[in-house]
Amino acid sequence: STNPSQNDIECAEREAKLLSTLKHPNIVSYIESFRSRDGFLNIVMAYCEGGDLYSKLKEMKSKQQVLAEDQIIEWFVQISMALQVR
Repeated sequence: STNPSQNDIECAEREAKLLSTLKHPNIVSYIESFRSRDGFLNIVMAYCEGGDLYSKLKEMKSKQQVLAEDQIIEWFVQISMALQVR
């Protein structure tokens, strides 16, 4: 079934509420959330000009490139700092 279960909807709503409380330079900003006519919860986040980490890694792999060690360390620090947000 493609319809979300009540549990799926409740989990998504909790995630949206949590995202709305997170304020950190290393966390994409929450803008708003709303229910569409089909019942799905839509979460609107700020635009990330550079894209997401998964897309960046996938692009690097397709070009058979490796990340520079200093880039990996910088991203690791940024992710670690974001994980400390409460």
